[in-house]
Amino acid sequence: IPNGILREVSSVSSDKKTFHTLQATLEQIVQDGSLSYSGRLLPPSSAKFMEGVQPSYQKSEKSFDFNLALTNVVLYDHDGNPNTTYDQIIAKGSISFSTNIILNVKVKNHNLEELIFKNLTDIETDVTVGSNVLGIASIKQVKIAEYNFQPFIAGYFPAPVPVPIVILPKLGVYVELDPTNVNPLSVRVEQNANSEVGLIYNGVWNTTSNFSNNFVFTNPIISNNLELKVHAGPNLEFLLYGIAGPFGGLRGRLRLKYQN
Repeated sequence: IPNGILREVSSVSSDKKTFHTLQATLEQIVQDGSLSYSGRLLPPSSAKFMEGVQPSYQKSEKSFDFNLALTNVVLYDHDGNPNTTYDQIIAKGSISFSTNIILNVKVKNHNLEELIFKNLTDIETDVTVGSNVLGIASIKQVKIAEYNFQPFIAGYFPAPVPVPIVILPKLGVYVELDPTNVNPLSVRVEQNANSEVGLIYNGVWNTTSNFSNNFVFTNPIISNNLELKVHAGPNLEFLLYGIAGPFGGLRGRLRLKYQN
């Protein structure tokens, strides 16, 4: 089974040829044990990119694993007609990032005692957003890239039959627009950022997050009123045995508000 299997037998047919199962938990399968995994995601061989987006060679002195070039990527098109460009919001530039995963799990006496999931991401962006739209644009989330990973085994829990932890990463790069009043403009943001987001269990569930960044903001050309919010960055989800698992994301926000 590609994504692994973690099931408990609920019943057996009278001829003992058919087994009925239910989704099991690690606590049911593992009595005592711990597992630690730390790894860095690398680009897989399979990926999908929005028109105008393509993998690129990094221009930064810093080494990044994922590098995207944006060339006139249409984030919003008011009339849905690509042949008319006067009503579009366009992005161009580059997004580069690396992402690391830490996963620690401890089970004692068939009870989850500790779980630590952390996603550490370094990102560098140089993106220009240009708009020819006059009026009000709708809210929209745009997935500009999607990476298709293969499941992998992060480790094994000790048991009469060792229990593998099968993980399937899902990684997308998104740009989100939350514009209200939009007027013709062109704005460029260069940013370096580091984030650490996590989910921790040690008797109670808690989240943790740290974020630091520095950026250069090039003043836009603005006329009249304007309010425009833009998010950009990777979003990572971990599927455990093919079902929902922890996730972490980095969406550096630019919010621009101008009046008179």
